[in-house]
Amino acid sequence: MHSDSYFPNEVILSRQKWYGSNLEAMGEPSLFALANSYTSVVIRGLWVRSFRNSICITLRRNDQGESSVNLKILKLNAEEEPDHLIRDESFTIEQSEFERIQNLLEQMNFWQISINEKWPMGHHGERWIFEVLENKRYHIVDRYAPNGIERDRLILELGEALLKLAGMDISDIRSRED
Repeated sequence: MHSDSYFPNEVILSRQKWYGSNLEAMGEPSLFALANSYTSVVIRGLWVRSFRNSICITLRRNDQGESSVNLKILKLNAEEEPDHLIRDESFTIEQSEFERIQNLLEQMNFWQISINEKWPMGHHGERWIFEVLENKRYHIVDRYAPNGIERDRLILELGEALLKLAGMDISDIRSRED
């Protein structure tokens, strides 16, 4: 799969290549391409940051109701291009943990949030890209360093909840990288 075909056309082309190249290097499939045939629930958060490793957390619930989380950390080279995976771990989670994430999605009206934000953004910083695939429905939300409005507070909370489920703490990540 080419990195520019991971997402619907509404995602800005330059970001499609950036995000797609990260997901491709992590061995992640295009959820958008699976939307018409996949019946399980998948929730994926990709955290891309300037001058930092990219992190992908994927939650899955299969048709039998079993839930799992997968954490991947991608090392970037000096040009900030994908280099190699430095962490790839999967483990099962309780149904209640999966439902907590689904409740956050409901609180923020995830399926109604616009894909892209409408305000200017910088060239450096952080982006959270969330994708949900459920009952052959697909939606993506792409946000630049959530900026404090209520919906974006929930987006940041969703990212932190995914990190926590994967056994990571956002403040610990930041302190180790500075």
